[in-house]
This record gives sequence, C-alpha cells and structure tokens, in this order.
Amino acid sequence: MTKLSRWRCFSWAQIIAGLCYSGSALADQALSSSQAPYLASSPSPLPAPASPPPLSFDDPRFAGNTSEPYSRYGKFFGNGEVVEHRSWDYNNDGSSVVCGDCTLKDSRIRSNEGFRCIGSSGVGGINLDGVYIETKGLPGDHADGLQCYDPGKTNTITVRNTTFKTYNNTNATAGFFYADGLGGSVSFENVLFWGGPYGLRMHPDGMNVTVSLKDVYFVGPFLYGAFLINNAGGGTMTIIKWENVRSATIVNDQLVPGKLIPDPRTHR
Repeated sequence: MTKLSRWRCFSWAQIIAGLCYSGSALADQALSSSQAPYLASSPSPLPAPASPPPLSFDDPRFAGNTSEPYSRYGKFFGNGEVVEHRSWDYNNDGSSVVCGDCTLKDSRIRSNEGFRCIGSSGVGGINLDGVYIETKGLPGDHADGLQCYDPGKTNTITVRNTTFKTYNNTNATAGFFYADGLGGSVSFENVLFWGGPYGLRMHPDGMNVTVSLKDVYFVGPFLYGAFLINNAGGGTMTIIKWENVRSATIVNDQLVPGKLIPDPRTHR
C-alpha cells in the first residue's frame, strides 16, 4: 500500500537541495555549529535549570494526560484553540498535530512525525509550553519534531519549556525546522534540542524571519551540527537575541548545561 500524507510537502530532491543552498549550506559554518571551535570556554558547567523542560515521554508532569485517539492525518486544531494535558503515542501518515493559531500546553508527542505549523490567520499564532516531542521516522517520513511549511504566509511562534528529541537518520531534518517561504518570528526560551541531523534549522527562503533564543540547550549527538541558521533561499533571517545558549548533557536523567555556544553573529 502506498503511504499517503496530505501535509508531506517535501521530496527527497527538495531535502537534498535544502542542504546545498548558495555555496552549500553544509559548508556555511558562519551561522552553523556544534563543533568545538565555536564553543566558548566556561569556568564550569552551570547547575541544571530550576524548571528544566521535560526529558522524557514519561515525565511525571504528563501522568494525568488524556490520550488522543489515532488519526491517520493527525489532529487539526482550530484557530485560537487551547489544548492541554494531551498525549499522542502512535505513528500515522502525516504529522500528529497541525495548526496555525493554537496553544499546546503540558502535552507530549511520540510519533514518526511531530507538529506541523502553517501560516497564521491572525488569531494568536502558535504557542508551545511544557511540551515533549520525540520523532523517530519511518522510511519516507519527514520526521521533524516541528516543521513549518506554508509558502508566502507568516506566523508568530513562541516555544517555552519544551523538548525536541530527534534521531540521526535520513528520515529527519531537525528537531525544529523552519523554512520554505514562511515569514514571521520565532522565540525559544528554556528549550532543549536533543539529537537529529540538526537540533535547530532555519532558513527564510525569500521571507523575513526573526529568531530569539534564551536559555536554550543542545544535547548531541548531531549528524551535521547543533544548528543551522542562515539566509538560504533569499530574504533575511535575523537573530534578535542569543542569551545563555549552551551545549549540554543528560546525566542521571538530569539536564547538565555545559559550555556556552557563542552568538553566531560574532563568528561570521
């Protein structure tokens, strides 16, 4: 049986092209790194955050969550909908959740494909708070934790206290992948990117995009690098905040922040 997905908008050719923008994005290390030369020295690792993002699907904060029933093409949230204390734990033929204006709180996703964001209709954008997303793709999937796709549209995305766990295989691009002509702004605070080809990957592709990172942690291994943020495809990608962004490890089920990752704007 042929696997269908209403929201799968990438061919392998497009994915490969995405790795080869102007002079090869993989070779563009000005705004991409998890490599040692880009890690600033730090006297010692900091203590774990007082309220770290969830570190597993079985985090105690999800104990009372309601399980969402299987849906072949995922759950479509209505404009302005607020969804709390939910669990998705199955593979399907598309992303587990799709929305342009919604709030997802204290919820978890473990699936072959995670959250798909589309353009906003002007009803608040997308807000994630206290969410754990783990994606492990099947052949042919686009197994990103969160993928934004809606050419020519815009959105405002706020992510707090959230973990994106992704695996190092060819069925994924990043824990959080923002590209293909969606404009707007993205804000991360107290967010963990754990594994993947990249943890975070962002390109404007002809639009204007801003991104803010505060208290953001990258836990490897990464196939290519912790992050890739550049102007691939034209338009502008502007980092407006880079505060306490660090490599990190997980030790005894605790997040242990490591060395600072310098603001890539200073390493061009």
